[in-house]
Amino acid sequence: MKDASVNQCADFFGFSCGAFNNDAFNAGKDASFLYTHQVAANTMRFIVSSIVNTSAPDQSKVSGFHHACMEHGVDSADFRRSHTLQTLLGTIDRTVKTYGDLASVWGMLQRYDTILPLELTFELDPSDSTRLLPMLKQSGLFDDAGMIESKEHMDDVSGRMAIIGAPAIAAEWAKQIVAIERAIALRSVRVPDANIIEYMEKHNGKDDVIHGWTDHFAHLSFDLSAFIEAANPGMSSSKPWLEAVQSRPLWAYRLDFIERLPELIRQFSVASWIVYTKHAVLFHINNGNDAPRLD
Repeated sequence: MKDASVNQCADFFGFSCGAFNNDAFNAGKDASFLYTHQVAANTMRFIVSSIVNTSAPDQSKVSGFHHACMEHGVDSADFRRSHTLQTLLGTIDRTVKTYGDLASVWGMLQRYDTILPLELTFELDPSDSTRLLPMLKQSGLFDDAGMIESKEHMDDVSGRMAIIGAPAIAAEWAKQIVAIERAIALRSVRVPDANIIEYMEKHNGKDDVIHGWTDHFAHLSFDLSAFIEAANPGMSSSKPWLEAVQSRPLWAYRLDFIERLPELIRQFSVASWIVYTKHAVLFHINNGNDAPRLD
């Protein structure tokens, strides 16, 4: 929704989409709606920044925008200079000192729609279609054992990590990342249903919709409340973010995986998880291939 009061040359995102935030209808939405909107807004910022933050002629800017939308990009040197990338990688380095720190960092990265072992979304309540439920579910970049073991995959991971490290170091990092992916694949909880809708139709989600979920998961060393709190999109709503989420049941899709996540995490060193998390950031912002110019 365009906001004509914004200078499009100074803030193209605000010009293109800013009216959405000022719309009275959207102002009344709850935290779960705002979270979904903020994730989409962050993604759109990544794309539109490729137009305005370069001195290239207009035709080249439009071409760059097209490539960003089509998940292609420019060279690694431009990518390494990305302020967004450096900020996220720096946050990981500064914050993750213990296993417990992973919860807050992974939660923060949910705001950038980064694919990590645990994902937060909001889905329609199976028993009340007038509201959304917070959903935690098993995720991860790759969980196909055949693909993980391929040389092509190892080369892809190594090449991606070479964006931020020397080739020899990147190759060692890739081994750590693939080892974690292998462990995630072994612990992945497979269900015969093709998707969440099928799963919901068969089970109605009742077994995995947990009331009082804060107490239910209190025994886990991976702090789910910290994970969700860090995913706060920073947008105003009628209740504080975590309070609003805690006031609703939690839909735990593939509950067994969530219960076993702390054990999985402790199979590997904190340093290995830092590398894995950085790779997830690189894969997401870098679209799994070449790098778009973010800023």
